[in-house]
This record gives sequence, C-alpha cells and structure tokens, in this order.
Amino acid sequence: MTDLIFESPQFDILRRTLLSFSTEAAAILLSTEVPTAPGSRLLVREIHIMSDAQLAYRTSVGIEIRPEVVAQFSHEARTNDFSLTFVHTHPGATRAVFSPIDDAGEGRLKLFLAKRNAGHSHVSVLVGSEGVAARLIGAGEIVRVFQVGRTLDAYYDEHSPQLQIDTFDRQVRAFGTDAQAETECKSGLES
Repeated sequence: MTDLIFESPQFDILRRTLLSFSTEAAAILLSTEVPTAPGSRLLVREIHIMSDAQLAYRTSVGIEIRPEVVAQFSHEARTNDFSLTFVHTHPGATRAVFSPIDDAGEGRLKLFLAKRNAGHSHVSVLVGSEGVAARLIGAGEIVRVFQVGRTLDAYYDEHSPQLQIDTFDRQVRAFGTDAQAETECKSGLES
C-alpha cells in the first residue's frame, strides 16, 4: 500500500488552485519515499503548478506537459532521491475517474520513469470537484491521499474511493458535500 502524504493545508491549496482553471490543469510533486511494512509513504516536499509555458497544450479535455519539463523534474528527482507525482484535473467532471487517454499517457510515462527514476514509486493523481483518484503510474494500484495537520484528512481511500452523492442524498442535503465526503473518508479509515 502506498500513501501520498501532504502537510496541511498543501493539498487543499493544490486542489483549489487546479480546480480554479476552466481548462485542464496539472502539477508535478516531488516527494521523499519512506518505506513502511505494508508499502511506502510519499511525503510531499515540493509542489509545482504547471504554467502555460511548461505545457505542450491545455484544453478542456486534455493537457500535456512538455517532454523537456518532465525530463527536468525527472533529473531533479533522481538527483535528490525523490519520487514524482503527476496531478491533473478533468474540468466539469465531478467524479475523479481516469480516462483511456490517461491510461495511455501513463503507459509511456512508466517506461520513461523506469529508465530514468527506477527504484521509486511514482504516482498519478486525478482531482475532481467531488473526489480524488490516485494510483501508481502504469500499475493501477490504488494510492491513498492524506493531509496531515491538526486532523488527518483522507482524500482517497480504497474503502470509499468516490463520494456517492445518490447513496447519501439526505446527508448531503442536510450537511453538504464536504461534510459527507469527510464522513465517508473517516469511516473508511476506521474499518
């Protein structure tokens, strides 16, 4: 099991910033990998929101980071013994579900990272307005996303990977989507 760990309020700021774009948005994270008994924890050290100059293109249905930018961050990760995490959005989609285009891009990225940054876990994160999905690049293994501060906030957990609005409609109407998502994530951590 791999966990991606943000210090509070890093993830909230990242998510809010990426979702503020009307087109797809992306970021690259550099993390220290700490081995644990069941897998590893990736402790986020640096967050880099991609500017237009760092992108080959950006539309409402696609985004691509320039190859030279990926190579630059790959070099920095290799030099500093970091893992890489690639984050992007699907504007207009409430649920965070990886697309076939995401799958194909990760396949190419996995081959590149296996040559340039072997020995580390690398992650892909998809941020939606009502959910987060994360997985190891090219492997499909679920990665849990947490933010640590005064409280432990789980943004993705295999026990409740997506907020199911229809299932919890009464709670959502009474308490709002944020409160319901928090309830869902916390109940997933306790089981």
